[in-house]
Amino acid sequence: MDVTLEELIAKSEIRDVLHDYCRSMDRLDRDLCVSVFHPEAELLYEGMFTGTAPEFFDWMVERHSSVKACSHQLTSRTIRVDGDRAVSETYGTIAVQSEVGDGWVEERTTRGRYLDTWSRRSGRWAIDRRHHVADTRSTHRVPVTTTDIGDRGARRDRDDPSYWLLG
Repeated sequence: MDVTLEELIAKSEIRDVLHDYCRSMDRLDRDLCVSVFHPEAELLYEGMFTGTAPEFFDWMVERHSSVKACSHQLTSRTIRVDGDRAVSETYGTIAVQSEVGDGWVEERTTRGRYLDTWSRRSGRWAIDRRHHVADTRSTHRVPVTTTDIGDRGARRDRDDPSYWLLG
């Protein structure tokens, strides 16, 4: 299989954008989230949301109003590049913790895939269309005493330590 340097660079740039998406969700960074998508991008989160990136961010923030901790993890990735266009399938796990009162924390875990269509415009890769498919979901409650929700320095905003390190 012959892979060009240009294709390897494109795949690396696409991976960086995927990681930016995760960071934007975990840190509630609207500007970073919107930058992952081209302005007219269409987002479809199966059975939950259809719309634009700014609409998605607003919807997600409202939905996560009680969320104290969130972590997006990416695993297997397939990226196919054809010039200034690409497609990708990226497996991901999203773990969310919310305090629900009476000494309990609800943990929700979703495992699914991001099916993305990409284009490079003015040298920048961004998503044109995203279809998120949830493969599995689980929810359970645990005593708040068994978690360290919010106690280890992670923040859901620009006060998170990663911002002073990475900018």
